[in-house]
Formats: sequence, structure tokens, C-alpha cells
Amino acid sequence: MFGLFNNKKKKINMQTENTVPFKNSLEANITWLRERLSDCFDVEYRSIKVGKGRQLEGYLVFFNGLVDTTTISESILKPLILVDYEAHGKKPIHEIVYDQLIVVGSVNKEKDLNLFIMKLLSGHVGLLLENEKIGFTIEAIGWKERSVEAPKTETVIKGQHVGFTENVRVNTSIIRSTCWGIS
Repeated sequence: MFGLFNNKKKKINMQTENTVPFKNSLEANITWLRERLSDCFDVEYRSIKVGKGRQLEGYLVFFNGLVDTTTISESILKPLILVDYEAHGKKPIHEIVYDQLIVVGSVNKEKDLNLFIMKLLSGHVGLLLENEKIGFTIEAIGWKERSVEAPKTETVIKGQHVGFTENVRVNTSIIRSTCWGIS
């Protein structure tokens, strides 16, 4: 009728055709992400200091409601804060950080910002470091397990039969967990 409720399903390809490589500047990468995700009210950017002594600037990026905050604090932040660069010798910084994050289930090194965003939308936490042309995606999925269901009290004859009973953040995370694309 209006084209709003067309049931055409698009196949989402996790390998994007338009690759956007990470820049060497942390601020440039964060600015690009903020511009790309400017309409998303539930995206969180957390500035962090990585390591003891010689601290490295970094950012955690994630969607609130899609990730488990306990996993972030216990399995991501604690190991990053306690990184000892001197104990690893001349090893590259991103290798040291990768070794510290092994305790988390799945850690990937990403070279494409578009793929980085796709991983964020699927419940991963993104880690960006200064002077690094890669980003890390760390699995910390923690969205609500309820599926979208038809409301029992408010029935409609035409249109979608979908009911949301939680707060806005939870409802958004339920929608994001069922949708795999960005427009």
C-alpha cells in the first residue's frame, strides 16, 4: 500500500563491498564512528587508559542493551588496565592487548570500519587504540532473550502483530538483535 510494510527480505553480507580502513589517529576513527552512528541513541563511547605506567589512550564502543556490562568490567576493562608493556619486551602494542583479552570468548582484529560496525550491532564491544590501524571486536553479547511476540490484549486486524512491553532500551535491543543491517 504505502511501501512501508513490504516483506522483502534482503540478504545481508558481513563482508562489505565498500571497505573503510582504520586511520592511524584514534580521534579520526572515533569521529568517523560518531558521524556514522549519529542517529543511534544507544551507542556508548567510553574513553579508557590502557596499561600500568605508560598508559595508552583507547576507546570502548558498544550498544547499550546488546552487551553484558559484567563481561565488559570483569573480562575487558580489568585486563586492559593491568597490562604491563615492559614485561612483553618489544612486542607490538596490539599483540600485547590481544594477548590480554584472550580470557574473553571471541576476540577479533578488524581492519575495516564498516565490518567493525556490523560486529557492534551483533553484540560485540569495540576497542580502538591510539596509533593503531586496527580495531578489536570482543564478544560480550548480553541482550534480552525474549523474542518479539504478538500482544495478547491489543489485537489488530491489519498490520504487524508485534508487542513490546519493556522500556525503550530493552525494546531497541530486541529489535537490533533480530535485524542485521544498517541503513
